Amino acid sequence: MSRLRRAVFLAPRLAALLATSYLLVATSYVPPDDCSGGAGCGGHGGSGGLTDVCHHLDESVPFHVTGTCGPAGDIVVTSTADECIIVVQGAGAVGIPPAGRFEAREHQVVDLILDVWTLSGYPPEAAMSGVVPSQPDAGTFTVAGSHATPTLRRCTNRPEDTITSVLSCSGGGIADCEAMLTRY
Repeated sequence: MSRLRRAVFLAPRLAALLATSYLLVATSYVPPDDCSGGAGCGGHGGSGGLTDVCHHLDESVPFHVTGTCGPAGDIVVTSTADECIIVVQGAGAVGIPPAGRFEAREHQVVDLILDVWTLSGYPPEAAMSGVVPSQPDAGTFTVAGSHATPTLRRCTNRPEDTITSVLSCSGGGIADCEAMLTRY
């Protein structure tokens, strides 16, 4: 009976640890420093030094999502003040990854509506039919089973104006897709 009680006590803590680990791994991608003009991108300053500061206030922007990535629905894209990390509530319901970061920086102060940002994560198991399982994943945008060769799904948001932007997704062993994000 003691082992069962211990397992029940540790299960929520293990789940929280796995979810936190996934978020850290999913948002830790730093692309090569191929920026021009010294503005910096993907966490790299114009001088080539690593920086994890994206100057901005707390932001939380609701979007209605339509397109070919998944069903239509609503999401909320959030970034804490001066952080490069972006979190998306409701991402799994519309077929996009739940976390990412600001990429190219057009302005000294970044903005979820005006600047480029990316999301990344593993596609849901249902989208991966025919993939041979081998290693388990964890997180909100997770695979119930596992991947033979883990491949991240990467989505890049490109603003069209102050109301709409296009999120283009590729990788992860499934077809490329686009989602239209409309601010409401």
